[in-house]
Amino acid sequence: MIETVIGNRNIEDAGFDYCIRTAELVKYLRETGKNFPLTERLLICGIETGLACKKLNDEEIGEIKKTASCAISQLNEADFITEIAVAGGYLTQQQSTHIRNDGKEITRMLRIIRDMEEIGK
Repeated sequence: MIETVIGNRNIEDAGFDYCIRTAELVKYLRETGKNFPLTERLLICGIETGLACKKLNDEEIGEIKKTASCAISQLNEADFITEIAVAGGYLTQQQSTHIRNDGKEITRMLRIIRDMEEIGK
């Protein structure tokens, strides 16, 4: 197992917080009645990101790169969906800022963890 704390932030906690923020955003989108068609996919991306971050603490060295890469892919997809929501008028730029910034920060953390795993081989 490798260290999953970057700076003062634990990747598992960061992933969990991201998952909650995504669920809250999906709830908001549903409550507005604007019927954004990608809310389910956004929720899945958030959940899969949170699960992957949690899984990193229990992974064997050989699986860390794969798990981190999958989480990064989910974060990229969620960011793209959020960008679509802004472009389509379902969210404002300001409403999307926190979740997009969180996603970028977690992606940075995951890249560090993934690269540390490669060095550890």
